[in-house]
Amino acid sequence: MKKLMRLTFIFALGLLFSSNINAQAAEAVISKETAVMAKSLELSADQTTKVETILTAFQKKQTAIESSSKDAKEIGPKLDELDASFAKELAGILTPAQFEKWKAMQTQG
Repeated sequence: MKKLMRLTFIFALGLLFSSNINAQAAEAVISKETAVMAKSLELSADQTTKVETILTAFQKKQTAIESSSKDAKEIGPKLDELDASFAKELAGILTPAQFEKWKAMQTQG
């Protein structure tokens, strides 16, 4: 019984550690992407904060969609819809020139 409890505890710690690493990795990616956008698009401090906020929300929604199913045919349209929603929110934050530059950056890489 003690062995089972110890294994369960170790497994739970592993899950906690794993999800913490994933969260930290996601935060690092968001910070890096925000910094790249801030520099490339010459964002103001206010724009940078707003972009980071929507990137964080986008990442959480993307993770939820991807973990909801393993069927690419089911996930694909949902991710496309999420991408369109992100672009629409971003367009509300950026100037028209910044948004056009962002769209050009998306096609490049």
